[in-house]
Amino acid sequence: TSGNLNVEIQSISMYDSKITVHNILGEVMFEYPITLTKGLNTMQFDFSLLAQGTYIIQFADADGKLHTTKFVKD
Repeated sequence: TSGNLNVEIQSISMYDSKITVHNILGEVMFEYPITLTKGLNTMQFDFSLLAQGTYIIQFADADGKLHTTKFVKD
């Protein structure tokens, strides 16, 4: 991404969670509380102020299982 990143999360129930972004050193760069609803949840985040590099984005589902993926900021 060069700034805006769309995140889609499919949920089977409504629950509170948070989106967390870490740099490759494990430092928290961004944390955003979310309430997911049943079905497809689409969120847009502006990461234009982040430095170029690779980041890890994660959230916990209703059972507490951590879901993780990475993105690259151009």
